[in-house]
Amino acid sequence: MIDIHTHIIFDLDDGSSTIEESIAILKSAYEVGITDIILTPHYIDDGKNSYNNDGVEERVTLLKNRMQEEGIDIKIYLGNEVRDYGNIVDILEKTDAKTLADTKYMLVEFPMNNEINYIENSIYELKIRNIVPIIAHPERCYCFTKNYRLIKELAGEGVYFQVNSGSIIGRHGNEAKKIAKKMLKDGLVHFLATDTHSMKRNGYLDWEEVIKLLDKKIGRYMRKKLTIYNQRALLINEDLKKY
Repeated sequence: MIDIHTHIIFDLDDGSSTIEESIAILKSAYEVGITDIILTPHYIDDGKNSYNNDGVEERVTLLKNRMQEEGIDIKIYLGNEVRDYGNIVDILEKTDAKTLADTKYMLVEFPMNNEINYIENSIYELKIRNIVPIIAHPERCYCFTKNYRLIKELAGEGVYFQVNSGSIIGRHGNEAKKIAKKMLKDGLVHFLATDTHSMKRNGYLDWEEVIKLLDKKIGRYMRKKLTIYNQRALLINEDLKKY
């Protein structure tokens, strides 16, 4: 299984505080069969607060060394979860925001609690630069939960959606659970990921419960598509297969 959304680079954003916490999380991932993880620290520039990639490479090197010492056989890659406040053009042209594992795919997050009107424009700006947008956890974002039709419209335009595994079992509230299950039923989920931040917000501890539920609801093949097959296509920078 492959996880494309995590915040486990230590002492960087609102994720892991220490390298010890990062290692503990990675051990729990290894125990449930995770083979590859994309590290996606926040990239945020809203004029007030910011997260960027300063210090990322050094921390990743330290993390890889500790993983080898601890016998954690997981491949790790770099990316960002890019927060878009309507400033996606500035981010793409003036910063070092990363795509996922140096591919054409970018994980994009929109503000959680706001009704916003620039999503379609942002998608256009990404696509004309040959970047394929993957929208992070739409089931938790007001702009999508209150306008479910927008998810369908964007999916029809080639936008992909990543749902948090915890949403499936209610870790993010009833509304997120309801929307996540509806997206699964409608075939609008393309990637399932943990969005793990810390040991307290460690999606790997729920992973086996999530897998059992998915196998029951959508079948083993579709579960693998959302947790393995689509991720493999992403890592080798290929288009996702329709079926």
